Amino acid sequence: MLPWWERFPTRLKTELAALDDAGIAHKRNENAFHRGLLCLDLTVPPELVGEVVQLEVAFPDLYPYFRPEVSAPTWDLRHHQNPLGKNLCLLARPTESWDSNWTAAELIVSQLPLVVRAAAGAADVAPEVPQAEPVTEYYPYFYPASVLLDGALKLLPKEVDSGFLSLRYELRRTSHGEPILRALIDDVYTNDHRILASNDGAVKGLYSTTGTARWVRLEAPPRISDVAELFQIARDQDPYREGNLPWKTPGGELQIWGLVFPSEIGHRREGHGWLFPYKFDSIPQSSSQPSQVKQGTVRQKKRKKRSR
Repeated sequence: MLPWWERFPTRLKTELAALDDAGIAHKRNENAFHRGLLCLDLTVPPELVGEVVQLEVAFPDLYPYFRPEVSAPTWDLRHHQNPLGKNLCLLARPTESWDSNWTAAELIVSQLPLVVRAAAGAADVAPEVPQAEPVTEYYPYFYPASVLLDGALKLLPKEVDSGFLSLRYELRRTSHGEPILRALIDDVYTNDHRILASNDGAVKGLYSTTGTARWVRLEAPPRISDVAELFQIARDQDPYREGNLPWKTPGGELQIWGLVFPSEIGHRREGHGWLFPYKFDSIPQSSSQPSQVKQGTVRQKKRKKRSR
């Protein structure tokens, strides 16, 4: 299939002319173009949002039937921006929110000022979709690994910054032999082993193998997803880091950290978000075989509290 700009050559001319009319300087990303993608580097004038903004717009293969992706790599907005990929949420999620008659320039000019004001906390921005933006949705994770966390878990006291987790787990193998972690958090403890939260017992028997890990509170969600870097952040923040030693499990050693940080749980309603980076070191069968390290990150999966 021909790329969209060859199937609709007049549409590309319309897109570039609309950017020129809006005073938005544009330059084609040649590396992306050689891969069969049309991406433009944009410079938005200060008249639009009060400062010069560098944007990147990526057009999908089926443009104009689907919306373009607009990113602000130098921004770090509290709302309406992916904290890792830096792409902006300029429209609501449903496909019908995008009108194929619009140009990328029209999208940016009409929506970018609203996004900036909404991200800054302006209350009169309409129509903002009343939807939570849990930051954990943006992190990649090692599918199908999972860590279950009771949906009724209360907010941890602000004065407690670290502690222990008791958990039950199992390690499954993929068809390629990679270990997949499945776990359930039983209890959250303080450093002196006072229980802060427990699951209600409805699924306590889900996994039989038990273990203990450390958890640590972060002031903000980490802007990275690399497991080794997440481990380092946990070590740097945890005053009892030496207490989080790997434990032996069939075939190797397992180590898990729990990272908790502020995250939306409702529209403009703050709660906790969790990440669980883990590392599995397989034990070699003989001294001539090197060990293999498998690692991944698991986002929280909250089990809904049943009504009684």
